[in-house]
Amino acid sequence: MKAITIAAALAAALATSSVASATTFDLSYTGADFSLTATLDTTSLGGGEYLVTGLVGTVTDGGGPEAITLLAGGPGEFSSPSGTFQLDNVLFSPPNPTSFDFFGLGFTASGDEWNLCAATVSGCPAVYTLFQFNPSTGALVTDSGSVTVSEIPEPATWAMLALGFVGLGLVGSRKARSAVSIA
Repeated sequence: MKAITIAAALAAALATSSVASATTFDLSYTGADFSLTATLDTTSLGGGEYLVTGLVGTVTDGGGPEAITLLAGGPGEFSSPSGTFQLDNVLFSPPNPTSFDFFGLGFTASGDEWNLCAATVSGCPAVYTLFQFNPSTGALVTDSGSVTVSEIPEPATWAMLALGFVGLGLVGSRKARSAVSIA
């Protein structure tokens, strides 16, 4: 009984300490010409909206994969360094119909500016566009594709799951010992 009480107290402590406003997401974009894979660090804005505050990943534009760097800003509208894109870096989590809005997510790779955004028509799925702008040549390239965003569980979530299994194991072993001593 003492072990179960300690496990319950530990679970309660973990549950209260794991309430956080930061969430991490995996992002992938696949289009005809471009692909993007990234891990997004975010801060909750409430209502299923998250400000992207960190970005690690790669974009591929016909050559090899290139490392990407977040254009920091938001949640309000802001401009990319060249002024080509208006951005907000806000991610919308399910059940929202789109992961990004018209302003989208801004980042750089190899000196080019990029913007991943969505356009929606009422009742229709989002159409995602990944824009690439080269400031030195003025070339703008667009690609349409699909986006997948999934939340990565926090370490505290895994710890609580493991603790639950330990608690079930303790209860099961206690019942097994009681059954043996009765017989």
